[in-house]
Amino acid sequence: MPAAGPLARLAAPWLLLLAGCGLVVGIAALLTEEPPLAEVSLAYLEGDPLPVHVIRGTLDDRFEPVRGNVIHQLPPGQGWWRIRVHGDVPAEARPQLQLLSARAAHALAWLAARPGEPGDGFGRRVTGTPSPRALVLALDSGVQDGDTVYLQVRSPPGNPMRVRVDPLAAVHQADLVHVGWRSAGLAGLVMLSVLALGMWGAVGEMRFGLLALALASQALYFAASGGEAHLWSATAWLSRDMRLVHLTGVLALLANIGFASRYLRLEARRPRVTLVLRVLATSAAVLAVAMLLAPRGWMIAATSALAALMILVVLSGAVVDGMRGRQAALFLLAGWVPMTLLLLGHLAELSGSWLGPPWMGHALPASCALSGLVVTVGLGGIVRTLRRERDDASHRASYDALTGALSRSAIEARLAHAVRSAHVSGSSLSVVFFDIDHFKRVNDQYGHLVGDECIRIVALRTRNRLRTYDLFGRWGGDEILVLLPDTPLDEAVGVAENLRSAVNSRALEIDGRMLAATVSLGVAQLAYGEQANELVRRADAALYASKQDGRDRVSISRWATLQDPSPSRGPTVVPAPAADRS
Repeated sequence: MPAAGPLARLAAPWLLLLAGCGLVVGIAALLTEEPPLAEVSLAYLEGDPLPVHVIRGTLDDRFEPVRGNVIHQLPPGQGWWRIRVHGDVPAEARPQLQLLSARAAHALAWLAARPGEPGDGFGRRVTGTPSPRALVLALDSGVQDGDTVYLQVRSPPGNPMRVRVDPLAAVHQADLVHVGWRSAGLAGLVMLSVLALGMWGAVGEMRFGLLALALASQALYFAASGGEAHLWSATAWLSRDMRLVHLTGVLALLANIGFASRYLRLEARRPRVTLVLRVLATSAAVLAVAMLLAPRGWMIAATSALAALMILVVLSGAVVDGMRGRQAALFLLAGWVPMTLLLLGHLAELSGSWLGPPWMGHALPASCALSGLVVTVGLGGIVRTLRRERDDASHRASYDALTGALSRSAIEARLAHAVRSAHVSGSSLSVVFFDIDHFKRVNDQYGHLVGDECIRIVALRTRNRLRTYDLFGRWGGDEILVLLPDTPLDEAVGVAENLRSAVNSRALEIDGRMLAATVSLGVAQLAYGEQANELVRRADAALYASKQDGRDRVSISRWATLQDPSPSRGPTVVPAPAADRS
């Protein structure tokens, strides 16, 4: 395979530019993110005390402050969170307390009573409304500086939740953007996986099958982790348990690493890298199964670290191949670099070490769809190159390099097919078998290079006298077999005479020498029930007869009747002795 085809050289810079633009847009979106209506501070109380003690504030001294605005319970279980709002927000703004990326978490919320507020000190219950990207707690009556919300949260591991206070209009707008981007990303992944599956069936290239599996597994993971799986009863069970969501994520990771390894041919080019990937993949699979049986917070972090290592190992191999100009590596880098940056951020979120901006929830599926598109384009170019090489190899196997005629195996196959067709349809089929007279003398006197040129010129002259549907093949050495479909014996003799005159009409000019050349020809028509090898044997016998009768002539192998299968009747030409065929 060439190091890098024209498609790769043309497309790769633009794809890299597109990836860079996407990264710049993402950073700009992070820097220009709308500020919340009010800042919040968090504190955590582990365990399950009575709600009455928590809501009345009697346990406030036991809450431990948490840096940042992220709720993340490791280990999993139930705990209490205290959220303090810093700043006044009027009721007209319709403030909403959002728990972004709540996924499988369950929360009960109470707005604590303000000092001096009449009542029993319990405050009021805050109703939570799930949205496509968050759990939204309505604070429609507004908030004052120092207001406290107590959350009783039950959350699995790997489910960090950012806390923000935003107006209702901003919540709705963010939901629409989130749904639009995620729908486009998931639809793109599904469509690309179907396209890759169809290409696999059409061209039989295993890499398309692995790509279809990788894209479909990505779509399944995003649908399970983002809640879209709830839309179909057949997949709703996947998103009810974060352990299953984690398992689908590991399967998606392994499918993508397997595809990338096959796509870059790492097993053949870098066996040590392949061994490292297998060890990491096995470890990730073991952790995923262990997570199903006995979930622990550290398992999420360990799996995320293994995933990051596998991705970086694959990318390092792609960088090396890309520097050498390999087309597959260039396309993989163009597609995977933006996706990897977002994926590493997502893995950091799962491990609890970092929480990215809200738009990462829909940017990651979209980047995976874009990555799948780029890799599909690259794989299509590779397949076209492979098919071109395969077609060239097939052409070389089917055609003789010296004369351009069909090779021995190809003309034999065409002859067998033509014989079967003639027997079924009852049509006539004739063959002409010829070689160059005194060809051994030419080789001995002038050398094999002149002899090869003699064969080439004779083949060119004779082939130009045939019809478009006649078949012309080099049988071996200077012997040529011509198939004449739908041609009775008398017409075949006329064709043979035409071939003979094409050669002896003028001398051959080779290396400044003028060499006289003639051919001897044998003609035979297919008889009833005759096999291909028998037909060639009769034409060869007629060629022998032409040699014996003085060369530069046409001889015929004629049956008493072409429609009589009786073994007592045979051709009128008897094979000549093989003393001299030159």
